Amino acid sequence: RRLTDANAGLRFLQATAGSDEQGEYSDPYGGFLVPDQFVSSPLSLGAETDPSMGRTRKITMGSPVVEIPARVDKNHSSSVSGGLTVSRRAEAAQMSASRQQYEKVRLEAHMQYGLTHVTRELLEDSPQSVASLIGAGFADEFRSATFEEKLNGSGVGCYQGINNSGCVITVAEEAAQANDTIVYDNIVKMRARCWGYSNAIWILNHDCYPQLAGLQNSDGTPMAWQPSLREGEPDMLLGRPVFFSEYPATIGDQGDVLLINFSEYLEGVIGGEGIRSESTIHVRFDYHEQTFKFYRRNAGSSLLVAV
Repeated sequence: RRLTDANAGLRFLQATAGSDEQGEYSDPYGGFLVPDQFVSSPLSLGAETDPSMGRTRKITMGSPVVEIPARVDKNHSSSVSGGLTVSRRAEAAQMSASRQQYEKVRLEAHMQYGLTHVTRELLEDSPQSVASLIGAGFADEFRSATFEEKLNGSGVGCYQGINNSGCVITVAEEAAQANDTIVYDNIVKMRARCWGYSNAIWILNHDCYPQLAGLQNSDGTPMAWQPSLREGEPDMLLGRPVFFSEYPATIGDQGDVLLINFSEYLEGVIGGEGIRSESTIHVRFDYHEQTFKFYRRNAGSSLLVAV
């Protein structure tokens, strides 16, 4: 078709774009012909790494309660062996006797579990294994819950967390130190109070990073903190690894910066390290659902009953 315009002369009529063609932009005019793609692997963030893994002392428990004798040797002011002493004597002088003292460290295992129900329709119709997804999800939960207990567990029906144990040492803030800050002397005094520093690691809340990164010695020189220069290796603070985690307290609260020797933390397990799993259709049979259960029996406590 041609159209006469008094001002523009003879011109061709142009159709408005997006009004008369086939395209994906409109379902009735072509969009229905292009199927959506389904990615069978769901996205996830997962759980943060437990930096204590491989650092604690493992105890194989043959019964739900295990009591372990331990020397009372945490205070070395007069004896390093729980009370025995070595002395000198003059000729013909009477010798003094000494004796050891013991205590018990108690591990009591409790079940740690996860339970969920899934309809049979979902199990049968899903293009991916719902059981595998549930198993992977609970693996994250067990790892997260266990590390949380290692730090903050009450010890009643669960791990005794380090922050609730008799051996915790709190380093007070410096005089006139501003709120929500970390200063050089905080770090040095924590290092001074740590027994077995060669086995210890630092664990800080993520929001402590800006303070740590800008930390300086009292003379203004850079702090003895070394950011990792190699992928997969941790930062270092005063020669020991640093891990940033969501589990410590937020900056400014007690427990925001932790220095822990996990070789003195006991983890007891019954029936092996792994998480056991079972499933049944009978629990909610009349709902046409299948029940999945994941569990293990374990216990945790500091070896240092007190300091």
